[in-house]
Amino acid sequence: MNTSMPQHPDPPAATANATVSGSLNWLTIVHLLAVGIAIGAVIAAFASVERRDAIVLSQTAEADAWNGMRIVEQGASAAEDYEGLARQHFDAAVARARPGQRMAERIGVWLAERGQFGLATPYLLQGLRQSPGYDLAITAASAASAVGDSAATTEAYAMAIRLRPDSPLAYNNLAYHYAVRGVRLPEAERLVQRALQLVEAGSLEASSYWDTLAWVLYKQGRFAEAWEAMANVDPLFLSDPVVVEHLRAIEDALGGPPAMSPEFEESRPEED
Repeated sequence: MNTSMPQHPDPPAATANATVSGSLNWLTIVHLLAVGIAIGAVIAAFASVERRDAIVLSQTAEADAWNGMRIVEQGASAAEDYEGLARQHFDAAVARARPGQRMAERIGVWLAERGQFGLATPYLLQGLRQSPGYDLAITAASAASAVGDSAATTEAYAMAIRLRPDSPLAYNNLAYHYAVRGVRLPEAERLVQRALQLVEAGSLEASSYWDTLAWVLYKQGRFAEAWEAMANVDPLFLSDPVVVEHLRAIEDALGGPPAMSPEFEESRPEED
């Protein structure tokens, strides 16, 4: 009996190939992990640069806005065309700002609060388009109306109605905007009628809306109906020069004041 240890046979070809393949697979995995780590480091570096650049741009935007505000506060003493100079800084601030900064809105509101309605209007409108809000829409419409920007006024009030369809103010204000300009009068009538449906009957706010309706009807040549609408205005409003102007225009169109309630007649302003 041969007691020597038998030699191990050569591994089958398939087994050898599998061993080599396994070694290659592990090498490949290790290589891919190393590459992935390197790529991740590069991406992280780029992200860090992007974050840093975003912070720098954000700070630059704030600085641009502040410079524009300083110029506005100094007025003509800063430059003869101080509005144009301020606008350059404001435009740069808006261009550099991050979305979350709402830079156009902030600039517009700041300007409107200081009565700079001409400068404020484009920034308010831009801010409204980017981040719609009811209060911002009313502010934008009021600023635009103050400088006679009819298109911006219409857009902002229409936005306010879409954002809060149960609030009568925007309906009334848009109707009055049309009436003053003598345009889109049938639409103006529908708008103010909707405002009157939404407002508390008999309130002072309702009186303001009745005055709007009277003026819309007057502009359509419906003088008797305009007078009837004006009869719903609280006499307290007859101290308002705009309401007095409307009242007298309607009276003149009718050839004289028709009979009204004693309370209204007592409060009616005397002729100059």
